[in-house]
Amino acid sequence: MITQSADGRVRPGGVATCKSVWGCLGCAARRRAIRSAEVRYYVDAHLATGGGVSFGSFTLADLLAGLKDAFTAMRNLKVYKDGEAEYGVVGWIAALEITHGPNGWHPHLHVLFFHREHLPVE
Repeated sequence: MITQSADGRVRPGGVATCKSVWGCLGCAARRRAIRSAEVRYYVDAHLATGGGVSFGSFTLADLLAGLKDAFTAMRNLKVYKDGEAEYGVVGWIAALEITHGPNGWHPHLHVLFFHREHLPVE
């Protein structure tokens, strides 16, 4: 069934979804679009306050469970806390990605760091 909203947009209606981001291409694409809009909202809002944003990617080749523990341990290190203070980190958004290649499974964490102000480009 095709439906049309009051503003004239046409879309499929009555479609069942499984909400599996890992096993369903349609649901994964929808969730990716929603998450992208959420991240864009927070980035734009933070930049509008004069803050800055940077990106990091952290990998761990062996155990997936260790990735979260490693990120937590890193955030508890004095050098990390000093860096947070120096660069004015006020928050972050993290996303887990798992790829497979010639060396097997490769879990890694992508992190978008929010800073009090724009960082200078060096």
